[in-house]
Amino acid sequence: MTSLVLKRKGLITTKRWQANRWVEKKANKHTVLSLLKFHIELEEGYTLRDWFTMIINYPCLQAVDMFFDSFIEEFNNCPENGCYDADVPFIKLSKVMSVAEDSTLDIYNNVTGEPDWALDFMQLHTYIDTPIKLEEVSLCEQGEVKRYKAAYTLWDIVQSIIWDLSFYGTPEERDRNCKEIMVETQKAGE
Repeated sequence: MTSLVLKRKGLITTKRWQANRWVEKKANKHTVLSLLKFHIELEEGYTLRDWFTMIINYPCLQAVDMFFDSFIEEFNNCPENGCYDADVPFIKLSKVMSVAEDSTLDIYNNVTGEPDWALDFMQLHTYIDTPIKLEEVSLCEQGEVKRYKAAYTLWDIVQSIIWDLSFYGTPEERDRNCKEIMVETQKAGE
């Protein structure tokens, strides 16, 4: 299967052609949506900033989630560089497969900071320059965890990151929910 390479500066390429040039030749720029099914590789050093730049470079990708506008606005207000927290050396995209007792198989993508920090309450300016890594798949069955090599698609990385970022809604809703939880936690500790 053809692999796409997600490159720094938000470009989508393969070894044989560049999606930007291919799309420019087409009358309908929404043809980038046809790439969602293709497997991806990340250029070394690919960051969350590069991911946002890709979403802006290919605006039809913004159609996959209603929260893109508010997070692009937050992204546009971030400093141009230096948005990195040494406590979160990279962001990992991982696949999880879990088999329940009734043999139901649940498969989902998980986006976290390393070491397993949830990103959903963090403001973008604290980690936008953090590299992204594609991790192995974890198969959890009857308490045993096995790890396998995983393949990710363009859809996986586009949908999974915005899903995690917007878990509590827009950036404003995220910040409000975070404050409410902190107040409740402080009250519980008193």
